[in-house]
Amino acid sequence: MDNPFNTLGTALSEPQSIIIGTYAAWRRTISVDDTDYSVAYRLTPTAGGTVLSLSGTLYDTSVWLFEALSAVTTDWSDGEYRWDLIVTRVSDSETQVVDTGTLRLFSSSADRRTHAEIMVAKIESLLQGRADSDVDDYTIKNRSISKMPVSELTQWRDYYLAEVGRTGGSTGKAGKPKNNTVRVRWI
Repeated sequence: MDNPFNTLGTALSEPQSIIIGTYAAWRRTISVDDTDYSVAYRLTPTAGGTVLSLSGTLYDTSVWLFEALSAVTTDWSDGEYRWDLIVTRVSDSETQVVDTGTLRLFSSSADRRTHAEIMVAKIESLLQGRADSDVDDYTIKNRSISKMPVSELTQWRDYYLAEVGRTGGSTGKAGKPKNNTVRVRWI
């Protein structure tokens, strides 16, 4: 196994996910000089919360290195984040967002499924349980329980399956944009 901390072998793109409390590193090709510009990521939680920042260092002539040490990621919170890659001109502090995307932070490596994927699994489990039991309403003394109809469960399952398809879920290939992402490049 190669040394996982050797920055020469790090990916040339952002990770799709980071496990909180672990080391993460990647590189980006950005043709700006570190004497005139600084480059950083701004990570904004989609559900609200603390905005995170990660500065880069010029690694090679036009390649910038971004390292998130485990001591830093330990304080990060679980959730979906929108990242902005920002270039700042040192002379007047003018900023420009040069790229944007999404990143998921996980509190552990146990279950990295998206909410939609979890919901699909739970609904399918309920539907499988319905195959064994065909009772929709229970009444014991003066208390009653009504189960959600199968038609409604399948409607919700179809909704979440479409959501997984639209967003790419958690198993999308690295570097492949989600289906609802429009990428623009200015030349």
